[in-house]
Amino acid sequence: MVLRGIAIDFWTQLEKLLHVDSEFVSTSSLEERRLWLEQGDIDVELWAIMGEGGDDFLYVPVGFDLKQRLFVNRSCRTVVCVRDITHKRVAVISGAQYKTGPDKVNPDNVVSVPSPLEALNMLNSGLVDVFLAPSERVALYLIEQYRLEHVKAVGLPISTIPLALAVHPGRRELYRRIQQAMVTLDRFSIPETIRKKWEGTSYRGSFWDTYLKEFLIAAAAVVIGLLAVMLWNYQLKSRVRRMTRDLETSGRRYRTLIESSPDMLFVVEQDGVISQANDKAKAFFSNLRAVDEKAVLLNDLVVPEERKAAVDFLARVFEKRISEGSFTLTDRQERVIEVDVAAVRILSEHGDRQLACCFARDVTQRNSIERELVQADRMATIGKLAAGVAHEINNPLGIMQANVQLILARGWYDESAKEPLEAIRRNAVRAGQITKDLLNLTRPGDPRPTHVDLVELVRVTLSMLHPQLKRIRVDFQPNPEEIIVYADRNLLQQVLVNILLNAKNSLEEASKKEIRIRFCAICEENAACIRIEDTGRGIPRKYLNRIFEPFFSHGKADGFGLGLFISRRIIEKHNGMIFAESEKGKGTHIIIELPLLNTA
Repeated sequence: MVLRGIAIDFWTQLEKLLHVDSEFVSTSSLEERRLWLEQGDIDVELWAIMGEGGDDFLYVPVGFDLKQRLFVNRSCRTVVCVRDITHKRVAVISGAQYKTGPDKVNPDNVVSVPSPLEALNMLNSGLVDVFLAPSERVALYLIEQYRLEHVKAVGLPISTIPLALAVHPGRRELYRRIQQAMVTLDRFSIPETIRKKWEGTSYRGSFWDTYLKEFLIAAAAVVIGLLAVMLWNYQLKSRVRRMTRDLETSGRRYRTLIESSPDMLFVVEQDGVISQANDKAKAFFSNLRAVDEKAVLLNDLVVPEERKAAVDFLARVFEKRISEGSFTLTDRQERVIEVDVAAVRILSEHGDRQLACCFARDVTQRNSIERELVQADRMATIGKLAAGVAHEINNPLGIMQANVQLILARGWYDESAKEPLEAIRRNAVRAGQITKDLLNLTRPGDPRPTHVDLVELVRVTLSMLHPQLKRIRVDFQPNPEEIIVYADRNLLQQVLVNILLNAKNSLEEASKKEIRIRFCAICEENAACIRIEDTGRGIPRKYLNRIFEPFFSHGKADGFGLGLFISRRIIEKHNGMIFAESEKGKGTHIIIELPLLNTA
């Protein structure tokens, strides 16, 4: 067994130092070994040193321990430590020294046997529940050697007992010599060598004795070589880190310059795909990616009517190396911006393809300011025109209006001339009002609001314009309830007249001549809505934002472009909105929104 092998190896080494011949006596009974030593039948035995012993044996520690452990039958599920064996049948070795265990068991349940093998056989057969093994190593060896399949170890070792050489008390000289021999064995690490041998560690002392010098020389050479390689590697890595750090610093510097630019910078492939962009451009592109999750094309950014110009612009960049242009960009949501774009042709990182590096500056605000300045200049022109001609026009208009009224009042006309005379009077009044409006453009006055029923106002206006609209089908569906707003009745009527006459003009060449008027209420905004639709020639999309500008006229050769401009100013004075929806060839819809009168 393992422990017997260790004992024999120790005695074999001690024999050489003690210069004695030994005879080995084998027994598996611990009590029998104790009795032999007490009677002097043997001189020395491998024994256990207890903390408190009642014998007179002389002990020499050998540096090994006995680990005591619990073993149970595999059918037992309730024992994992010493506290669990109180009411179990426990097998112990008679004469064995236990630090703990037997004292935890009812004496009637303790079964003493002379050898560990007998105890393990009883445990394997189920005759006892627990075996308190004085040596874990011996028990495991016996279990493996005799294939005791129903036995298993549980828990951790319950105690550790150091091993020693036990010498008969009458052999004190032998005891002293053994102590001296053990000191010599410890000096040369013989006990450690024996321990490694019996615990499965291979040990060949002659190898170190024979090759130690060569091994040390080789190890020193390897260490020196490794140090040299490590030093060279460290220097190389230091240079690489320094160059990498410099490159990263330079890259961050230029990246910061690019990313902090208030302009959009992006790189375009020859097929129009935008491959790189700074943060400013990415923020604008984000809505495009959210829509279709694919690469963004330059044409995706440009409004439809400018896409051909964008393709030509990109072609000029790759052909002539540099180009400039102005475009309107959209992110397909609600944002539309105007940009000035400058682009230059560059090579890709690997030099295998040509790219266009584009710099786009948002000029929406600048262009808006320029348009406002142009409009202000036009307003100044209108003011000068109005101030210069209003007086000259109003005088003949007043004379004309007075004479017509006199003729109508005195009856100086044939019945067939009455309607033309009425038309002259009405238009004289209207012409005078236009001159007043021209003056109001430069000296805008406040409206004189009253409670106005929009439904009734539309009905009166249609009645007034009936001669002009008599060849047009007017689909007017009055709202069953009153729609009351707080507004200047005359100014609102002027807006309706302008819109209806514009609709009449757009229907001149239409095959279907129809005007539809609808009312609706916008509950969330507490507003009233008038929708005037015609089936005329329509307005191209690119002109929709310009029809409310002064002097812009579309489709009328004799128009001044002031009607819708004046109408917008009137509606804005009433805190309302007016806008148009139209496509060429599909008619025009003019929508007016005004705040409802708060009757609360």
